[in-house]
Amino acid sequence: MGLRNIVGGVVILGLTLYYGGLATLLPKRTTTDAPGPHFFPYLITVSILFLSAMLILQGVRGLKGSGGLADLRPERPPANENFSIPRAAAGLLLTGLYFFALSLFGFFWSTPVFFAALMWTSGERRPWVLLSLSIIVPMFLFFLFRDLFQLPLPRGSFPG
Repeated sequence: MGLRNIVGGVVILGLTLYYGGLATLLPKRTTTDAPGPHFFPYLITVSILFLSAMLILQGVRGLKGSGGLADLRPERPPANENFSIPRAAAGLLLTGLYFFALSLFGFFWSTPVFFAALMWTSGERRPWVLLSLSIIVPMFLFFLFRDLFQLPLPRGSFPG
């Protein structure tokens, strides 16, 4: 898996650098020092650059552990017993329903339900994990976007 990780990391790194270059061409829409919508592409770029560097590092460590750079035989990845097409399809369907629910009920009411349903579809069955994470993670995202990024989240049209 070492060589695959290195190649994948380099490809993702290149695409991210291109995306970051495009992000610099976006017009600045705010006059204050607060981060606004123009800040988000930069945050995405830095995050993906970090993750692709970690993927390259993981690939280099995998090559060193397998006998050095001379041992470049392709290896078959292990099968994932947890993957199933119906689960993936259910996740995609839930995502589509979530986007529809966002327009009706807004972020605050739709996201905890979506998050719990997505965790359930992924195989999580412990009620305390479902309940706690489906409340804590959306609340964190809500305050992160509202207070730090100062980006309005969808309010929905159904309640008012």
